[in-house]
Amino acid sequence: MWRDSGGGAAPPVLAFNTPPRPARGSSVIDPVYDTPVTRVTDRSSDGIKSPGILNEYARIDPENCTGTRALLRDTDGSWYLYSVPGFRLIRREDFRGNPDAEPRWDSSDPDVVYFVEGSTLWKRNVATNTDTAVHNFAAEDPKCAIARCRYEGEPSKDCRYWAFRLEDADYKVLSVVTYDKQTDKILGRLTTFAGDFDWVGMDTSGSHCVIAYDYPNRAVAYNRALTQPVNLPTGIGHADFGVDSAGRDVLVYQNASTDYIAMADLDTGNETNLLAIPFADNPDIGLHFSCASDKPGWVLVSTYGRNATALSWMDRSLFMVELKARPIVWRIAQTQQLRAADDDYFGEAFAAINRSATRIWWGSNWNATGSAGRNLETYAAELPADWESQVRAAAGP
Repeated sequence: MWRDSGGGAAPPVLAFNTPPRPARGSSVIDPVYDTPVTRVTDRSSDGIKSPGILNEYARIDPENCTGTRALLRDTDGSWYLYSVPGFRLIRREDFRGNPDAEPRWDSSDPDVVYFVEGSTLWKRNVATNTDTAVHNFAAEDPKCAIARCRYEGEPSKDCRYWAFRLEDADYKVLSVVTYDKQTDKILGRLTTFAGDFDWVGMDTSGSHCVIAYDYPNRAVAYNRALTQPVNLPTGIGHADFGVDSAGRDVLVYQNASTDYIAMADLDTGNETNLLAIPFADNPDIGLHFSCASDKPGWVLVSTYGRNATALSWMDRSLFMVELKARPIVWRIAQTQQLRAADDDYFGEAFAAINRSATRIWWGSNWNATGSAGRNLETYAAELPADWESQVRAAAGP
């Protein structure tokens, strides 16, 4: 546990320590941070021929709203439904043939998952294995062949408000729309943009839509009607939506221009620096961010790299950061993931926290090297339900 006092100090560098890899369903205690880590998958026994299986991305919660099922994806693009907490494969899920279906669990029905295929938003009942069309966006634009967030976007916490890129058959962007699932209405539409953009999504409360541009790594926040644009700081890299300690809607991110973990207020664009990234100690630090929708005031940070030895305090680990200036930092676990090469996207250990902030999911090669370095299984770190009170008590005033 560590609290930033503003004096320039940093947490201590702790050496890596790799325990024996557990069998599927079994746990080990992280020897550095004392957190239980459970192995979720076993590709061999589950008949998965892909080199790896893991959570989709840091921003996407793999679990349904009751924490009884989880969706994982192999590195060849196939989806699998698992039971939780037993961590047993239920079946392979084929989302109408779309490997990039962007499945998002419903906020209140544990059997329902939404996904995209073609120009349509669908919902699937995994208990009955039936699909129902929610909205076909070709009704708004006959040229629309694809509706998607482009991998990283999510709906609002209650799954009411959505944002989509509408694209033609050649992947050319036609428009961005915001959509109210409850009323089945389009709330706003944009057809002109400042350049190519990476993703579009709604924030946690559903009050803001954000478009993230490729270059110069910036983003623009809008209201639900896609009016009143607010420019967010330049330098935004990997990011997630959250709610800060004051209850404000924010985007939390790595600022590549300042080398800080930072957050921006979506109403004003004002930036708050949270933690300096120690690139002076280790230039090979990559970061991902995941906020739990039911636990405001915190962000999970997962880091990745290719160094077998710890050079900085945040190397290849999972830690929680309080969303306020001079935050509390809770160091949770090692990822046991040694990135195989610079092109190893799936080796980035992009960890996702569930909505209740009680379980963290990520993919790991358990520090294997050589060809085995690209063989990934899914692991989960279990957090106590009262961890926030314990963390605050340990951090002190």
